[in-house]
Amino acid sequence: MNKLVNLRFIKVEGDLHGREFKCPQFKGIGQLISLQQLDTFKIENKSGWKISELGGLNNLHGKLVVRGLQNITCKEEAGQACLKRKVHLEELVLDWTEEEKETIVSSVQQEHVDSQMFDAFLSPPNKRAQQCH
Repeated sequence: MNKLVNLRFIKVEGDLHGREFKCPQFKGIGQLISLQQLDTFKIENKSGWKISELGGLNNLHGKLVVRGLQNITCKEEAGQACLKRKVHLEELVLDWTEEEKETIVSSVQQEHVDSQMFDAFLSPPNKRAQQCH
């Protein structure tokens, strides 16, 4: 699917045998440089699932939820998302997992890393709302 560089929208939702499903994220989504809608991006500690996948997705519109921020290790890595270039984003939600929230509260070193990451997550110019969880 990541070879469909002109793909603009991915939205698959429905009901399958009584179970709700949504289109899952897939490895290498950053290659879809024409993508305009991506509701949620989950960062993981494996190739193809890093924050850098967002770097070239400068046509994203509306709202973007970024989950798994605990998997970012440094300011430079956070900066690879290039959020400043996403001028069509109106809302950005930054989300850590519940387990990580507890760790952050008790760790001064993690707090320093997190403040550096926020500096790297410079907001898109047209963003109307930003939430951190």
